[in-house]
Amino acid sequence: MAKYYNDSTATYPIDNVFGVENPESYECHVKRYDSRLSYLEIYTRPLDQSSLQESFFSFVFNAVEYFEGTMTWIGANFRIAPPNECIQIARKMPYQHKMTDQEILDFYDLYVVESKQSQIKILAGSGGMVAVKE
Repeated sequence: MAKYYNDSTATYPIDNVFGVENPESYECHVKRYDSRLSYLEIYTRPLDQSSLQESFFSFVFNAVEYFEGTMTWIGANFRIAPPNECIQIARKMPYQHKMTDQEILDFYDLYVVESKQSQIKILAGSGGMVAVKE
């Protein structure tokens, strides 16, 4: 599932992993979290409403074990945190103490968004960007 920590040549943090153009020009909102499926969906909206297009995008995360942050923030620059931060967050979870560090890094990625208001952290098995047409 997770692919970012398997690259031994990577330098962390890995910036703008979803390749969003002008990520600072978007507001993000937690749209849905389903605890049964460990599924998190984050909706985006351009800050400049005059540039509102017919399509928008959202971010989806699966196998979500941890979320830290506000429900709304400015900025869509999702980064992959350094491996030691991923392990540290995963160790907070009740059953992750049985996993080795390598098993944690093989399964999870720690996505981080830094905004002026807050820091968002999402520990998930996978994440991606989805374009949506209205």
